[in-house]
Amino acid sequence: KNFEPAKNLNLEELNESTCKYGESDPGKPDFSFCGRKTVEKFSYCPLHLIVVFQPKGKKDDLTSEDEVPEFIEKKIKSA
Repeated sequence: KNFEPAKNLNLEELNESTCKYGESDPGKPDFSFCGRKTVEKFSYCPLHLIVVFQPKGKKDDLTSEDEVPEFIEKKIKSA
């Protein structure tokens, strides 16, 4: 709930600092990319990092007020 709204960018509007998470189905006319600001060294915003990088066999509490969960912070530090 604390994330900035998605910008719904098309492919030509993406750059190094925009989230490349695809919204909807690529074959549909309303397909777009998230476009929020990315986390440094990643292609995704904090919200989509949570979706994309799920730890194996571990459920992390994604309801906390932290912007980036601890397991993502560890991945950022090790990158």
